[in-house]
Amino acid sequence: MIESWRTFREIWANYPSVLRLIWGASPRYAFFATFFAMLSAVAAPAQIWLSKIIIDSIIGTIQRRVPAAAIDWTALFAPVGALVLVLVLGEVGRRVAESMVQMLRFQVQHYVDYLLLKKAAQFDIAFYESPTYL
Repeated sequence: MIESWRTFREIWANYPSVLRLIWGASPRYAFFATFFAMLSAVAAPAQIWLSKIIIDSIIGTIQRRVPAAAIDWTALFAPVGALVLVLVLGEVGRRVAESMVQMLRFQVQHYVDYLLLKKAAQFDIAFYESPTYL
């Protein structure tokens, strides 16, 4: 247990550096990937809440024994329409977030390559011919 806690702390200590690296690679893709991931994450609780509203509305109508002609259909179909909208927005948000993460992954890889080459260019040519350095 203590070893896993130590590993967790070591991993957690690297998060600020990793986030700075990701933000340095592409702030735009990092922002949009985070935004759309949060949008798709909010969709699930909203779906549950809207489903509850729909079920409560149906049960309330059944319990009141309202005749079909007197049912307020807008009170029922408004949450259904909102549920459909939330389902669509959640799926679109998920797919856009996946695309942004793929683009961000590509940008981070190129940024890290750039940083490595920039650092390697600072060394003298003699370092590259030394077996101990290599």
